[in-house]
Amino acid sequence: ADTRLAACHTLEALLRCVGERLTDEQKRLVYPELTKRLDDSSDRVRVQCCGTLEALVECLGRDYCETNTGYLLKGVLIHMDDTNPEVQEAVCRAVEKLARLKPHVCRPCLHEVRDQHRGVAYIDRVLGQL
Repeated sequence: ADTRLAACHTLEALLRCVGERLTDEQKRLVYPELTKRLDDSSDRVRVQCCGTLEALVECLGRDYCETNTGYLLKGVLIHMDDTNPEVQEAVCRAVEKLARLKPHVCRPCLHEVRDQHRGVAYIDRVLGQL
């Protein structure tokens, strides 16, 4: 778990330093690896992964592909219904950033999963900001 945690920290630092210079293709290659980390056995890794996702969202830009934005969002939203409230909160913060960047992509996805989640407080929190 320590190696995976360090990898998430390192990738977050790299994204914050050079993320805006990455091509859309390079960004597209990063997010599936991050969504895999959300399934990690360590909650510490999962929470840190959300910080890394926030760094990725910050470098996407408004013109980033809407299709890939939707794929990213759908891969993350299931974890906003996690059994661990710390993971839920971390995921929610990342989704909030993405929703501010691409509200027209996020709104329908959030409505689509709302009835599938055990609790809707986080979904409603993000929707309330749109």
